[in-house]
Amino acid sequence: LFRAFAGEAVILHLETEQYYSLNETGAEIWQLLTAGKTVDETCAHLVAEFGIDDASARADVLALVADLKAAGLVVLHD
Repeated sequence: LFRAFAGEAVILHLETEQYYSLNETGAEIWQLLTAGKTVDETCAHLVAEFGIDDASARADVLALVADLKAAGLVVLHD
């Protein structure tokens, strides 16, 4: 389960009953990826939205995806 509020978000892993909090950028990344955007599309959005460089956007997205995968919250596809 995912809930966004006041610029942040919380994810509840239903099997482990663990809560994970995301900052504004993390919540944006989560919403883009769960809407079916690719990593490349998500990075391009962050570059346009926040004015950061592509390398920083990619590092942020990949770090969050790795954390979410380790927590069992996402499954990666090619």
